[in-house]
Amino acid sequence: MQQLGADLSWQILAFYLLVPLALGGYGAINNWRLIESIGPLWAVAFYLGHAFVPWFSTCLLTALAMRLLQPWRPRPVFIMLAGHTMACLITLPYITWLTSLFALHWPASGLDAQPTSPLAVNYWGYWLRAGAIWLCTNFVFDRFLNLPRYRYDTVSRSAAPKSAAADTSVMASNVSRPAFLERVPVGILLPDVIAVKAEQHYIRIVTAKKSYLVLHRFSDALCELPSDDGLQIHRSWWVRRNAIQRVRQNARKMSVVLQTGEEIPVSGPYQVLVRQLARSTALPVTP
Repeated sequence: MQQLGADLSWQILAFYLLVPLALGGYGAINNWRLIESIGPLWAVAFYLGHAFVPWFSTCLLTALAMRLLQPWRPRPVFIMLAGHTMACLITLPYITWLTSLFALHWPASGLDAQPTSPLAVNYWGYWLRAGAIWLCTNFVFDRFLNLPRYRYDTVSRSAAPKSAAADTSVMASNVSRPAFLERVPVGILLPDVIAVKAEQHYIRIVTAKKSYLVLHRFSDALCELPSDDGLQIHRSWWVRRNAIQRVRQNARKMSVVLQTGEEIPVSGPYQVLVRQLARSTALPVTP
């Protein structure tokens, strides 16, 4: 866990500090009327206060929404919209207080036009803008910076509670053959599967000789695969443990090379698991 924290420290810092700092600075720079009315320092202070508290509230409430919605496992966009909506409503009294405070001291600032009621039209304009920023920021961190925040499939099986691990073991023992193998036109056995890749609404089943594309959810395939046979190393990849020949590590980039010669990237949240596997099975690690 310490190594995982070290790997992700800069992403976490950027997500929780640099993003609200950038939003506050951008808001101040683009409101010249406010800068002329109250000065640049107070304008920056207003927008930083307008950015940090709602940002942290949205993070906390989205995490709460993720926990509450876990039985239904909705898509990340619905989780984030639920958290964003709750945050907008809960932080509204704070936004109203902050706006009123600055408007009282600087009547010519135009801050009295800020949204202060969910019944106001400009409030929903604020909801749309803030929601777009929230969704886009999480998309960038998820897809390009290896920091997925609100996806259930990023939870490590090894880090799951004991009760959940026990339930998974029971489920795996009850399912001898994954359901997705029934969709393959040519009969293959579970030990033949060396990797599974997500491709939109399909999964690609990789064997030593050939790969097969079938209509199936990747998250469902992960639940059907025995946890002892392999592990998820990327948001789109599951690999069999004994199919990995070596691990390639170059600075912060990591990949595994399969027995077929295919090289698969390992994303940040899963690198610690691959390191543990390499140490426990004496897999060679090369640049």
